Amino acid sequence: MRVRIVGVLGVLAFTAAPLAAQGRVEVGTQAGFTYQSSDEIQGEPTLLKFGVPGGGLLGRPTIWATIFVGGRIAIEPHLSYQLVRDDDADESVGTVALSARGVWYANDPRRASFYAFGDASLDRSREIRPGVDPSDTDFGFGGGLGYRWPLGERFGVRTEGIYRYWVDDRRTEAAVTVGFGVVAKRR
Repeated sequence: MRVRIVGVLGVLAFTAAPLAAQGRVEVGTQAGFTYQSSDEIQGEPTLLKFGVPGGGLLGRPTIWATIFVGGRIAIEPHLSYQLVRDDDADESVGTVALSARGVWYANDPRRASFYAFGDASLDRSREIRPGVDPSDTDFGFGGGLGYRWPLGERFGVRTEGIYRYWVDDRRTEAAVTVGFGVVAKRR
């Protein structure tokens, strides 16, 4: 498991070098529907979630940064954090998820374009309630297709379909999302 964690964090750490090379980054979030199959390990039910923001890693609110490294290629780290607390039951669950994507655009991303991506993801949760293992780490991988529309030089809207498989919990995730991003340019 440590090798997986180091691998995903290593990919995220290397995104700083391409950013310095080209100087274009788009930061955004998304909304959407997420279907999550039942968790075969813990017996959790099948879920259909809708979130604004949402539709990110496991249907949670997610922030992403598209780092355009040149031509039609981009690297895209995603970060998700969620804390759910039930004071009546004295329970809480905190989760952090990271994902690193490689993205290929069919056209120059400064114009409307289809794109395809693959990703590797890491999900870490800590549950606080009597009789439950306090933490869990899972590794996922997947990919998807999308379409991005630039709105002038500073904004972008995108739609995408995502499929991801979570290895340790043996569950699948599928999502359809709409995202909105702001493009920052260095001068």
